Amino acid sequence: RTIHVKAGASLQAAIDGASPGDRLTLEPPATYVGPFRLPAKQGNGWIVIASAAEGQLPPRGQRVAPSHAAQMPRLVASSGTVFEAMPGAHHYRLVGLEISPANGVYLTTLVQLGDQEKTADTQPHHIVVERSYLHGDPKKGARRGIALNSGHTAVVDSYLSDFKEVGADSQA
Repeated sequence: RTIHVKAGASLQAAIDGASPGDRLTLEPPATYVGPFRLPAKQGNGWIVIASAAEGQLPPRGQRVAPSHAAQMPRLVASSGTVFEAMPGAHHYRLVGLEISPANGVYLTTLVQLGDQEKTADTQPHHIVVERSYLHGDPKKGARRGIALNSGHTAVVDSYLSDFKEVGADSQA
């Protein structure tokens, strides 16, 4: 089923209520304020979180650019991360999203896929970030775009920028 999450509605509630096989569409260029958690679900169907204007983005196999941000919903957070995969979370696709800190905010990590899991069974897996634009604050930056502490994970046809920090390593 397709669930349209209108601007101003709770994206987290939609994620929590989604079942494998569901598609959540978000309105561009609306801003959805997180942080958002990707919980573990039963089953192996994909939960897709995508721009409602995905058809206006370059097709699969072509990389998006910052100029495509107008066709993307903007997902932001002022603290923590924008997205965090919970232990055992799997089969999520993030498609056609602009992911960044709130304006003027420095975040250490935008998308955290795994962190403290001690076994392979609890590690997030099967997560894809596709045709999305991830960036730090233009002035303050961000340390890390996507922390890939997960299995079977891909970042495809996406554009990552402004990952910088004075005095520390940073990674897209």
